[in-house]
Amino acid sequence: MGCHREQVLNNKRLHPTIASVTTLAYARLAPATLAGEAQRWTFAKLRMINALIQYDLELLKELVQLIDQQIGKICQLCSEVDDPDSLGYFDRAEHVTGLGFVECQTFMSSVCGNLGVSKRNALAIGLSHSSGNTKAQIINHAANYWKHNNEWNPSKKDKRRENIEKGFESVGFSVDLDYPLSGVLTELSLPGEARFQSVLGVLDVWKDELEKIA
Repeated sequence: MGCHREQVLNNKRLHPTIASVTTLAYARLAPATLAGEAQRWTFAKLRMINALIQYDLELLKELVQLIDQQIGKICQLCSEVDDPDSLGYFDRAEHVTGLGFVECQTFMSSVCGNLGVSKRNALAIGLSHSSGNTKAQIINHAANYWKHNNEWNPSKKDKRRENIEKGFESVGFSVDLDYPLSGVLTELSLPGEARFQSVLGVLDVWKDELEKIA
């Protein structure tokens, strides 16, 4: 009887209980399981972010189509009269162009927010212009000009205003000229017509490059 009891005790010492085995197995498998769940969550989050960005891009395409149609109509009107400037057609084109740049900037801000990338870093990415600036930076300057130029104090300049002015000058269109936004759109659209469809191509490349590093 004593020998049997001692044997049982030895077996307990040598062989873990079923509960112990289960605990040990779980302890070994849990990190892998948690890592798998984390990986699946990461992929799900990326898919959601990409879906949001694509949704915003589709909305921008719709807006750009409307804006380009309006620019086309104004250009047609300009071709039918001797002095389109006196009829305010150039002003209308500049206004529509400003709205187009702001829509593009809104999309860029949305992409930066969804990817968690600072706008400053994001604007340094993408296609470059011969001026040395990226086209994303030029688009951003154009949008900021349209939003804020009416607030500028003629006798006072701040850092943002100086950056915008330098951005315009770098592509050959000073903000002191008439209709500088139309000039910037023309520059970004070369060699084609001055339309935001060309800017969409710039933003598509910018978005793809940004997604790779985010």
